[in-house]
Amino acid sequence: MHTRIATLIILFYALTLSAQEEPPTLTLEPYGFVRLNATLDFQDMGNSDLFRPALIPIDASTRSAPHLFFSAKQSRVGLKIERRVKEQALKGRIEADFHSNADQPGGLVRLRHAYFQYRGWTVGQTWSNFYDIESRAKIVDFEGANSAALYRVPQLRYTFSVQDQAIMLSLENPIEQLTLTDSVKVSKQLLPDLVAAWKYRWGEKNFVKVAALARQLRYERPANDQPESMELASLWAGGMMASAKVKATARDYLKLQVIGGRGLARYIRGVRNLGYDAICKSDCHELEAVGITGGFVAYEHSWSEQWSSTVLLGGVDIHQMEEFAADDLDYCIYGSANIFYSPVPDICVGLEFLHGEKQELSGRRGQANRVQMAGTMRF
Repeated sequence: MHTRIATLIILFYALTLSAQEEPPTLTLEPYGFVRLNATLDFQDMGNSDLFRPALIPIDASTRSAPHLFFSAKQSRVGLKIERRVKEQALKGRIEADFHSNADQPGGLVRLRHAYFQYRGWTVGQTWSNFYDIESRAKIVDFEGANSAALYRVPQLRYTFSVQDQAIMLSLENPIEQLTLTDSVKVSKQLLPDLVAAWKYRWGEKNFVKVAALARQLRYERPANDQPESMELASLWAGGMMASAKVKATARDYLKLQVIGGRGLARYIRGVRNLGYDAICKSDCHELEAVGITGGFVAYEHSWSEQWSSTVLLGGVDIHQMEEFAADDLDYCIYGSANIFYSPVPDICVGLEFLHGEKQELSGRRGQANRVQMAGTMRF
């Protein structure tokens, strides 16, 4: 019996091979880098290698506490996968780093990308459609501009391309970041975030991208007729994002992004995980989406084949609401300037100065300065 089953399996495999016009080819390309990051803070920022102005401490006891720490957890490994299926390219990528714990010198493996692409479809986890990685400035700081929509998310996306233009539609994993009370609770989200984007390219690496986001935030609140029981409620939120990369001179690029809307906190790097998607109204019976605007502009200059610099300025403004507390964030500002040196193509050293400011609704202000250096070897 076992012999017959084995014979059938071998026969089926042989027929499958003979039916193929040519054997599929599989290409595997490992990549990544090893990086050491050295950070000198002039105040207590929690030993985090992510510079977040929204988290700058205002307490006088932490304003002057200079200290140094090293980390290698930004190091990254990845694998590109490609094969031909019916004369079409089937591409995939899986990538990880060790940055699960931002405030610890040693990290845990963290999944960054895991997706495949076929005939315009992208399935898996990668950069949100409400962002464009090409607009990211060349900086040392791993966090990046606090107003950047720098976010990776599990998604299903379709891209329709015509010459230099592309239209992208995506359904993305819904995660809410709400400020709640004991009487209002988060409910599991039912609908995915919907993002529609248009991108246009021209010249040498120039592009502009515009994206629109719509999302539903569900929660539970006390019922009107039976306050002791809970009822399901929801609100709609969303906004717009525009980013661009433009060649300014033969050696220079200008990169920028503007973003605005309501309920966008989870998509904005500097205010993520702070509960600013929506807040409970004064009667604590329903939620209201929080308005946010922000943007950044960066100028990249190449001094030579080995030397380059970037200057960046960005900010985020939280629209004030009556329900906010005195210590809630009003706005925060992020600025940086750096210089990079690459002695050989696969090695790069960068030195950067960062300055951040934040203001609370009470008017209290805090600021922080950081000097950061990173050495990177790519492979």
